Amino acid sequence: MTPDPRSRAAGPPGAGTGMGARPLLIDSVRARLWLCLVLVVAPLVAALVHGTLERRQAALAEVERRALIQAEVAAGGYRAMIDQARSLLTGLAAYDRDNRGLEADCQPLFGALSATHANLGGLWATGPEGVVGPCRPVADTAAIDISDRLYFQQLRDGASFAVSRVVVGRRYREPTQVLAVARRDVSGAFKGIIAVALQLNQLDQRFNRFLGGPGASLVILDQDLHGLVHHPGIAGFIGQDLSTTPLGRAFIEGRQANLTTIGPDGVKRIFGLVEPGGLPVHVAVGLPVHHVQAGIEQALLAQWVALAASLLLAIGIAWLAARQLILKWIGRANQAIAAVADRRDGDALARLTGSLTGAPGEWREVGRAVAALAQRLDEREREVAEVSANAARHEEQTHVVDHLLEATSDLVFLFDERGHFVYLNPQARRVLGLSEAEVLGRHWRELDLDSLAMESFDLARGQALATGQPLSARVRMAGADGEIHHYDYVVSPIEALAGNRARAMCHARDVTEAQRQADQLAEMTERLQRSNADLEQFAYVASHDLQEPLRKVSGFGSLLKRELGGTMTPEIGEYLDYMIDGAHRMQALIDDLLGYSRIATRAQPFEPVDLNGVIEDCRALLGQSLDEAKARLTVPDLPTLDAEPTQMRQLFRNLLGNALKYRHPERPLEIILSRQKAPRDRLVLRLADNGIGFPQERAEDLFLPFRRLHGRSGIPGNGMGLAICKRIVEHHGGTIRAEGRIDAGASFIIDLPLRHQDLPDRSDAETPASPPAEHQPAVPGLTDG
Repeated sequence: MTPDPRSRAAGPPGAGTGMGARPLLIDSVRARLWLCLVLVVAPLVAALVHGTLERRQAALAEVERRALIQAEVAAGGYRAMIDQARSLLTGLAAYDRDNRGLEADCQPLFGALSATHANLGGLWATGPEGVVGPCRPVADTAAIDISDRLYFQQLRDGASFAVSRVVVGRRYREPTQVLAVARRDVSGAFKGIIAVALQLNQLDQRFNRFLGGPGASLVILDQDLHGLVHHPGIAGFIGQDLSTTPLGRAFIEGRQANLTTIGPDGVKRIFGLVEPGGLPVHVAVGLPVHHVQAGIEQALLAQWVALAASLLLAIGIAWLAARQLILKWIGRANQAIAAVADRRDGDALARLTGSLTGAPGEWREVGRAVAALAQRLDEREREVAEVSANAARHEEQTHVVDHLLEATSDLVFLFDERGHFVYLNPQARRVLGLSEAEVLGRHWRELDLDSLAMESFDLARGQALATGQPLSARVRMAGADGEIHHYDYVVSPIEALAGNRARAMCHARDVTEAQRQADQLAEMTERLQRSNADLEQFAYVASHDLQEPLRKVSGFGSLLKRELGGTMTPEIGEYLDYMIDGAHRMQALIDDLLGYSRIATRAQPFEPVDLNGVIEDCRALLGQSLDEAKARLTVPDLPTLDAEPTQMRQLFRNLLGNALKYRHPERPLEIILSRQKAPRDRLVLRLADNGIGFPQERAEDLFLPFRRLHGRSGIPGNGMGLAICKRIVEHHGGTIRAEGRIDAGASFIIDLPLRHQDLPDRSDAETPASPPAEHQPAVPGLTDG
């Protein structure tokens, strides 16, 4: 454990060397210096321990080698028994073939062979039907049918030699294995088998002579891992299921090597495991390990005793040397390090590190290192604080981006350089009707998606990655619900970072509603064009077909009045005046209606118009009327805007004329034109007068054609002036509205764009044009200048 230097920082320098309390060895950082001395002795003891361990490993390896060799010898002996029995059977089969049968002398021959081969549990022959007859070592009266045995069927089907599974015999309750050969005549026809039963318990006696040393063990298991032979013998081993024991599991795993485990008799041994090829048994030979371990453990105990004694001696020497040589300076160094850890003021730290400059040798370097450490810690704290702040900002930005991608209604795809999906946001997965697991890592051609739309995305991805520039377009795409949507998309390349490949991001926004509105606008434009054509036709009719009859009515009425002279009655004169005045008013109405219809149909191209000049032109035209009404007109400095000059003059002439016509009879007319606060690309003007006003609830009616709120009442006009004003303002992309109160005057607020996009760029343009959808409402009551 590393001690806390601050626990002793308050003590005086050299406290570790005085007569006061001494720090415990395990609580002091200085103990590490003392323990270094142990390295002088430790290598010697370690070498001894290493040698002992190597001897132990070599002894264990030798035991493992012997166990494996003896297991292979046991397996070889078992295989030799099989080969011996096979040779015997092969000779009997040849004898049977050459002497045309064994029936005459089979019983005495089999008896003699069984007497000379102790490991043979039985020897017999059968006919072609598989019945064991009199050809047996002893005369059994009962016939035995073995035609259902697998080895008989194999020989009957053409095999020359067969080996049965190892079973526990019914007669002697010993593990037995049957070996058999086919009996055939000289023509090769099958006429039965000759079989011998091997008693595997003979292996215990046969291999007892070569099992080395006391405590050795021989274990033979059948193919199902049941016990067959165990040396030395133990009760209940034959037939015991050993598949769950360590030996059984090792054979199941197909291991043919060594295994150290407790055997079936409860003794721990090193086993050599062998599976004789082609034979249905497993052989293991175990040699005891306690003899090897006992000697090695004694050697290890002696080595550990020597190691402990060496360490105690080294620690004692280190303690004595440290007290005299280094404890004083370690105490001072501890105080300096504690000052760094406590972040004391710079003067105190300088005094502590300066006290080490008078120390001998390396302690001066320790003082410099402590000072450098303090400086480095301060720098590191600043770096950590900066990194933590950057990490927090990055985490917050990542969280915001993730939230935006999850919440946005736009589609966001991320493709790799081969066109495979890398990421889809939830909205994209909903539109495509696919889960993230179904899409990621796959190309769009592998999925049931709109091929035309995805082909467009893929082409844009390839071009964006090739050029390094974003690419945008509009595409129609069918979603999972089958509905067609329009999307404006932008495909942008993403620069590859270290270890990553280049990618492309596709951001698609659903503009189906905008497309629908655009289609509607195109349809409305077409209808408007047809309406304008009809209106132009009407204007032609009005200007040609209606003007001529009115001129005739007015002209002939004037001639008739002059011809009758003093002969006509007053009533006739009045009637003629009505007729002539009506014709004149009808002519004025037709002229105003023609002007109203031709505002858009015969408009001239827009050009920069100085509104100051427009107001001066209107003032000159209406000068006499303004003087007669003793009107005062206040106008600020006005800007230049894109407009049709003639229509701008008509707009302000009509508005000023309207103020003159509807002035209050009891007070001088005052007209104020002011500029209102508006976005940079808009111009909002307010033209206010102090005339007779109008009811605010009828403000919209002012701009209807032929609509007069005050009736005729002696005021000239036909109700088209303000309708023409509204038509002009709307033709210029603006709006006009009215505010008023009875006997309190009227105000007209005109909102116009300063620039139009269809005009060429000009260096003196004040502000760029913006689409009407982004207009901000004007703030009434605020004027310029």
